[in-house]
Amino acid sequence: ARCFLTRLCSGTTVYPILDVKRLLHFSPFSFDQGLGDIFMALTKGATLVLANMSDVLTDLSNVLNTTRVDYTVLTPAIAQLIRSDVDHPYLKSLLVGGEKLPGQLVDRWKGKVAFMDE
Repeated sequence: ARCFLTRLCSGTTVYPILDVKRLLHFSPFSFDQGLGDIFMALTKGATLVLANMSDVLTDLSNVLNTTRVDYTVLTPAIAQLIRSDVDHPYLKSLLVGGEKLPGQLVDRWKGKVAFMDE
């Protein structure tokens, strides 16, 4: 419980999520990130956008754009599914974690969004 509360509280001090309006959620509720998304949205007054995993895996860029998500937490493997040939005008913050972070992913998002490796 303490780890979860620390993670939740760090949302305003460590992670770039001060002005979240629409937060993407597709993690299972049994994962800490699944609960983190829910409580982060509640504490920030943000809309929690529920995404279907098959849609995320098929065309994550379309999911991000059609739902106007401005913040999401993804594993690097999932983050690499975001198409580089498509603009993502709503995405402001991308937090990645849970796996080793490839350098090309950092380079790709540098200067485009608030990017953080968890």
